[in-house]
Amino acid sequence: MVLSTNQVRNLYVVKSVGAVNAGSTAGTVKTKSVESDIVFQYMGAGGLTRSDLINKKSIYNVSTRKASDLVRYLKKDTITLDTDYLSGTNVNLTTLPAGTEALIKIVFFEYGAISPEYQYSKVAAATIKPTMTASALYTELTKNLVDNFSTEEIPLIKFGIVGAVGGLTMTTNPRYKFILDVGASNTTPTVTKNGDIVTIKIIAAETKANINTALKTAGITDVNVTDAGTATSVSTAIGITATGIVAEELEQPWTLGLKESKSLMYNISFNTSDIYTTAGGVTRISNIAWGTTVRTNGASIGNGKQIADMEYFLMGERGDIYRGSGFPHTIQTTYLVDPTKQYDVVEFDFAFTDTGVNVQQSVKHITFVCETSATNDIADALIGDINSVSGLTIPVLSE
Repeated sequence: MVLSTNQVRNLYVVKSVGAVNAGSTAGTVKTKSVESDIVFQYMGAGGLTRSDLINKKSIYNVSTRKASDLVRYLKKDTITLDTDYLSGTNVNLTTLPAGTEALIKIVFFEYGAISPEYQYSKVAAATIKPTMTASALYTELTKNLVDNFSTEEIPLIKFGIVGAVGGLTMTTNPRYKFILDVGASNTTPTVTKNGDIVTIKIIAAETKANINTALKTAGITDVNVTDAGTATSVSTAIGITATGIVAEELEQPWTLGLKESKSLMYNISFNTSDIYTTAGGVTRISNIAWGTTVRTNGASIGNGKQIADMEYFLMGERGDIYRGSGFPHTIQTTYLVDPTKQYDVVEFDFAFTDTGVNVQQSVKHITFVCETSATNDIADALIGDINSVSGLTIPVLSE
């Protein structure tokens, strides 16, 4: 890092708090008091350095955030028929006539582009049949969605039907059928797969976590048990009775400094093929928005990739802006953020004020990103270190 009055954004990756000397490991920081100022001694990847001298009275806008508060969530949508188009467990053929095509349209915005005007659409369809159950409609639509999205080079959304079989509530690939062998001798859950038939051997009071572990051990990643309940045996392979469709956003590839870690932007809408009705000699054409969707949080994504990108960007401001431009004759920069980890954040603003005619404040910002833990020990140690020499009373994160 370059010490300069133009260095308005400071980022330090903190791996430990303690005395800093030539033998310290990279990422070690120590707060020192120098008369009316504080200074941060720091061991960077390239050697010993320090922050600007920071006047204690110029510190303001102090902010602390736990890594757990900085996670983002992938989207999870549960799709069902609107109650107007249900008759018990069947499709209401009065409001949604047989022969109609029920459509699900998913529109992605800014996918592979930077403009919201760039849109990419996928459509799934299923034909309403006489005496069709809602479960059958959900199953057919999900199969169509799985097929339509299977051509994507980078998977975008994982689809499944949600329902129950033998007391187990799950989200599953609609093509699977299940056999449940429930018995006291099945103390260790086991799962086998033969074609599209999945056999699960468990005790009656098995936990969902153990069942899901057994499924993954068997290489089955598109079944997830959400409630184990009290399981009962199912001797003949059957599909689950679907109560809805689940669409789960998938995390997209990330490349440091090139492709950021962010959520997909998409909407789900419902429509039908044209429905013709005649009344009073007038024929009308209509379409039906037959479905509803409830969006909740899916899997969580930690802030490690975003913090790594921030370090990459800010190091670019410090003389590495042309990195890679003369490959392979380039300067290799060592970065300290591990994108697989999560980071607590401690930051504040401060002002540099010179003498004479340069008494105006030059506002700067300093950010410390600290590898997190269950006790936030590194961030708390840094906060305690700052408090001890600055006169500040920043609350520790573990409180």
